[in-house]
Amino acid sequence: MLASQEIRGLKKVGVFLYPVEAYIVKSLLESNNIEVFMFDEFMVLMDNFRSNAVGGIKLYVKEDSMEDARDIISSYKREVTYRKDYSGIYEMSRFFIVWFILVILGSQFRLIWRLLLKIWH
Repeated sequence: MLASQEIRGLKKVGVFLYPVEAYIVKSLLESNNIEVFMFDEFMVLMDNFRSNAVGGIKLYVKEDSMEDARDIISSYKREVTYRKDYSGIYEMSRFFIVWFILVILGSQFRLIWRLLLKIWH
């Protein structure tokens, strides 16, 4: 299927790079009795790095349920907030710094301990 072609009777409601996002939206729509069709799902699942190459996972619904689907998706996007303060990255870097210091000190501690044992004996 070419990107410019429309599937008869179906309208695209979303494109997702990650399968998890596509499955969440699909389950939301299906829980509201909207039939969902996914395209290029298995291409992305086989190799997630090709998601951009195939244009992501595309979700289609029937034309008559297009408005309901868009309302559900927009309300979902309002509810989901992404943290933009990068505190998770800060926490991870702090963890690795502490881990690195412990490893260095641990190895130095072993060296010092061996020297002390040699001196004492």
